[in-house]
Amino acid sequence: MLAVLKPVSEVLQRRGASASWNLQLDKLSFERDGDTGAKKSALDRSRHSYADKRTHKHLVRSCERQWSFRELLRRQHGAHYHEVHLINCTRLLLHLGRASVLENVGLASERSTGLPIVPGTAVKGIVSTWACWEANLLPDGALPATIAKRDQDRARFASLAERILGSNAERGSTAGGEIIFLDGVPMTPPKLVLDILTPHGRGNPLPNPFLALDPGTRWVFSFLARPRHGGAKELLQRAADWLTEALTQVGLGAKTAAGYGRFRRLTAEETAQRKTEEQAAIAAEAATQKAAEQERARVAADEAKQAAAEASAKQKADRLALLSPEDRAYAEYVEKVTDWTAPAREIATKLEPEKQWILRYFRTDGQALLKTWNNEKGKKRIQNLKEAGL
Repeated sequence: MLAVLKPVSEVLQRRGASASWNLQLDKLSFERDGDTGAKKSALDRSRHSYADKRTHKHLVRSCERQWSFRELLRRQHGAHYHEVHLINCTRLLLHLGRASVLENVGLASERSTGLPIVPGTAVKGIVSTWACWEANLLPDGALPATIAKRDQDRARFASLAERILGSNAERGSTAGGEIIFLDGVPMTPPKLVLDILTPHGRGNPLPNPFLALDPGTRWVFSFLARPRHGGAKELLQRAADWLTEALTQVGLGAKTAAGYGRFRRLTAEETAQRKTEEQAAIAAEAATQKAAEQERARVAADEAKQAAAEASAKQKADRLALLSPEDRAYAEYVEKVTDWTAPAREIATKLEPEKQWILRYFRTDGQALLKTWNNEKGKKRIQNLKEAGL
């Protein structure tokens, strides 16, 4: 049976790759309908959608927003924030059994952006499992064949487990953990590949294709300690150690027994590169904040200048409103003149009432200007004014 109607599928095929690869995978793929290649074709469409340039650009921005978000957490929470950087050294399968129109092809991703993630619940689960295993190791370092129910109680198997993870006693949970486990996110969009499992046995084995994330991506796993509790540094470090040991020795997700989901620590060169990237990000953020502050200062200065101009204009309007029509006309004329040399030189050619406004100005406010006209041209302008009636 088709997961979408034929008219819809025809439109999708004409359009080509969808920018929403996870929607293509979860909602717009096709169920197996007797054709052994139908599932692979559907997965290929999702993979090509993921590799589309539009999708890649969108995923890169999503990674940048995740990095900015963690920078914000680091600044805001300080010692109550901790993160671990690891690189998946084998292919990664997460939520293989997640609900989908196809069988066993689920892949954990953000619903809105499609960015592959390691859900915080998965991170907390592997930390809880590893802490339980560590607490129940036999003297020779091996795990027992079974772990009794009572020995899985976090209050029993480690001194810090219940504080970090919360209570899981049979009588019911009595306290939440003091550590918040955030989603693990990639620093760059990981490569999505098509993998195939061929079961061996009697009969005609059918290859089972599925999607996986290729190795080589750096992931960030972040933890937050609730600020109301003390000892945040110890709790964060223990949670980080448990997670690192679990991911580097056992792995995460599906098919870990077959080698999938294994991580490794960063090399010295990669650690140095990480620090360089962090410093560059901090510098870029500081530059952005400085630019924002300068822009705010510029806007504030412009607003203040505008407010002062409006206040001055209002004062001028109020002052003019109190004057007689004759005085208002004179004041408006004086306001427009920026250079009085031309009116003084050309007063003989001026008509009334402009001539009287010029004479009025030089009888009052313009007296100081007349004293500065000491050269021949200045004296000529003064003579023109006197002949006009000054």
